[in-house]
Amino acid sequence: MGDSEITIARNYLKGAGGFLEGLDALPLTGQMTTYSVTKNGLPDYTPDSAATGTAWATGSKSYDGAISVDRTGQPLKSLLKVAKETGRATGNVSTSEVQDATPAVQIASVTSRRCYGPSTTTAQCSGNALENGGAGSISEQLIETRPDVTLAGGSATFAEEATAGDWAGKTLEAQAKERGFQYLTDKADLDSITAASQDSPVLGLFSTGNMPVRFNPYIAQPGKATTQECTVNPDFAEVPTLKEMTDKSIELLSESKAGKKNGFFLQVESASIDKKDHAADVCGQIGETEQMDEAVKSALDFAKADGNTLVVVTADHAHTSQIIDTEGPGLNSRVTTHDGSEMVVGYNTSAAGGSQQHTGTQIRVAAYGPGAANVVGLIDQTDLFYVASDAMTNWDGTKPSATATPSASVEPTATPTAPSTVNVYTTPGTHDVNGRRWQTTCESYSKTTRCLTNIWSTVVVRDGAAYKQVTGWHFNNLTYLPEMTRAQWGTNPIANTGEFTSEGRQWRTECDTASSGSNACRSFIKTDVVAAERNAAGAWTYSTSKQWVFNNQVLFKLA
Repeated sequence: MGDSEITIARNYLKGAGGFLEGLDALPLTGQMTTYSVTKNGLPDYTPDSAATGTAWATGSKSYDGAISVDRTGQPLKSLLKVAKETGRATGNVSTSEVQDATPAVQIASVTSRRCYGPSTTTAQCSGNALENGGAGSISEQLIETRPDVTLAGGSATFAEEATAGDWAGKTLEAQAKERGFQYLTDKADLDSITAASQDSPVLGLFSTGNMPVRFNPYIAQPGKATTQECTVNPDFAEVPTLKEMTDKSIELLSESKAGKKNGFFLQVESASIDKKDHAADVCGQIGETEQMDEAVKSALDFAKADGNTLVVVTADHAHTSQIIDTEGPGLNSRVTTHDGSEMVVGYNTSAAGGSQQHTGTQIRVAAYGPGAANVVGLIDQTDLFYVASDAMTNWDGTKPSATATPSASVEPTATPTAPSTVNVYTTPGTHDVNGRRWQTTCESYSKTTRCLTNIWSTVVVRDGAAYKQVTGWHFNNLTYLPEMTRAQWGTNPIANTGEFTSEGRQWRTECDTASSGSNACRSFIKTDVVAAERNAAGAWTYSTSKQWVFNNQVLFKLA
């Protein structure tokens, strides 16, 4: 799911100027390199999902096809296993087979991604097979790893029998049930579940293979494309949506004993964005991008209410689909977007009937919550392991104790509330200062350190034609610590008085003023501000206007 796939979905579903309520709502964004390595250590610029999943799950580069093993085939510890070791509840959700690369990297370590069950493991990953003293197939290791919640497809492999160990001769489904798993097969089963734990983990497998997708296929063809509309796949209604699986997982994990005490780790994948891109199926990939957007919104809604949850959204690699002006020499499709305009999507890495290929460009990574600033800039896929593990390590178990009360105006002020006992903008951690709750995280940035400060508050946001209140952690400002002199900042516009335009937005910087303080600069961005007024009848009315809003400050090192 690269930028192209997101843009295609936004254009079709919302229009060119539209807004995806999950994917587009993440406040901090960076770019991420995704290359894998060959077994001799050279870079592979067009990686597969096994190597890329291994990168973020373990913090290590490996070869295409590797499931959480290094280049020599030795097992690596995943984020999910780190979370379990630190007492957290854990979950793993995908619309693919549960044995597919992305869900597999969190629960298993095998030398080939195809080693779903005992039979393929014996044939293709003999060193991992139980009968040879290994940890077993991906499915067997799932049972052994024992996440609190697992929801996906892939039940066919659970009909296989174990070839060795205590459950030799029994199916993997029977083994899971005997070992205490709540085994689910349909939406009704999922709806009925009220708790998950290590004593009684949830294993929901809702299809024999990959789960049905939202939209019927529209496969690109050579030459002039016929304009089509995306239509709903009737099989989609037979399984839970990704949003439903995400909502249930968050509910079960957050309410579990481990989740309440230590928090939880959850990985969620909309797998068939990639699979339908391989098939040159524009409607298929749009529908699954919409599924991802809905799941991200659910995660953000929880994180904003919780106040101590990090949400990171990215992809494993870029893909082939491109928005083009007119039909090209490859495969083409044409759809009418939300705007009523026609959009041509081209697929040009394989001929008709072949599988379209991954591409090697860097991809988007975006985040919300404590530690979200760590994804800003250019990072590598392996860095995500450390972003997530650091978030788990640094979590102090506290949540905001008070909910802010909306006032007559929710207009941001140009000068933030002055800290009293601690500088909330430069001191990492969660702080109660001047009756407000603040949260700051700091990271190395170029030659200095940058701190992100959020404030627990209630704001009013526009929701279509209406307005709604949202309580949670909201961005306050970025602070660059005094580690560079004014001369070292040079002509950087955030360190010099004046106005400038960046990425189409207006900025204004003032230095050494009463607002910024001496030896410092503050930058303001012109943005939409919602104001509230109570009318004579006592009802609230809202209006939106463009105003200058404080965004960041630079503190200079004394020369």
